[in-house]
Amino acid sequence: SSRAPIDDAVLDDLKRRVVSRACRAALVTGADLSNCTVTAATLVACADPPRHVPVLLRLEINVPAQAFRITVRSPSPDAAAAFKNVLQALITSYFIMSSPRYPGGAALFHRPTDRPTDGPTGPPPRV
Repeated sequence: SSRAPIDDAVLDDLKRRVVSRACRAALVTGADLSNCTVTAATLVACADPPRHVPVLLRLEINVPAQAFRITVRSPSPDAAAAFKNVLQALITSYFIMSSPRYPGGAALFHRPTDRPTDGPTGPPPRV
């Protein structure tokens, strides 16, 4: 299989890169009894009506089966469904880009710096 095996290093990387950074979710510490479970919370912006909806997610990893279960709860069924679809796509992309077929592909999930910039290409030039 070209899929990277799921181990503790991969789980920690998924927590950091996909759940925390890409989904902008805060990990809920103390909620997980197992190292193979991730619980996090975030807010999802909705357009109609304009508001922020809370979303709680639980990602359960079955290491022997190399599978994930995603559970998403929210007062808004639409926000929960959209967030689940985005998370599922991010996890799928993470493993595709981490496969030997795409050397260096996992770097797409890595930000070279966490410093904010003044614009899309950095600070304006000085004159």
